[in-house]
Amino acid sequence: MIRKKYLYTLNFSITNSANEISPYIAVSQIPDANVDLLRKVYDTLPEYIKDSKYGKILKEITID
Repeated sequence: MIRKKYLYTLNFSITNSANEISPYIAVSQIPDANVDLLRKVYDTLPEYIKDSKYGKILKEITID
């Protein structure tokens, strides 16, 4: 169940990367996922979303 939750959340975040909800969902639902997968989510985000509150938090998570 947990694995499916992570996969569905990652899939939603990547396919809907143009929406501002995408980094929020990644940060709130799967902050302890594989860093490479979170980095992939971050890389798909447009610049204006990367500069948002949750875009910055996602960036901090992927740097560690």
